[in-house]
Amino acid sequence: RLAEALSKALPEVKILLVLREPVGRFISFYSFQKSMLQLPQTLTIEAYFEQCQAMPFAEKCKQENNAFWGLDGGYYATYLPSWTTTFGDRLKIMFFEDLKSDPRGFVEELCAWLGLETSPVKT
Repeated sequence: RLAEALSKALPEVKILLVLREPVGRFISFYSFQKSMLQLPQTLTIEAYFEQCQAMPFAEKCKQENNAFWGLDGGYYATYLPSWTTTFGDRLKIMFFEDLKSDPRGFVEELCAWLGLETSPVKT
């Protein structure tokens, strides 16, 4: 729904999705939620995983349960089809691991896709 609404409101917009390896994403999300005091400090990652699995999807979608979105947020195959269908070549998918390992190459590739000059990135 969001993809369609964005495309309708902004028909020329380009979308960049930066995905992260799902296990690393899950661990990072868990750690972040704990650091923000959204999860009990005593909650282990194993118990968190179990709670994420057990909570019904409709409950996880509620704002007050955002801290339990860690598992579902990494199920990219659930969300990507509507984005790829809606945006086609106006959608670029890149990976966080590539940004981390080669920031300059990542930005050069992004600039090229956007039609921006890449020479400032190369310096």
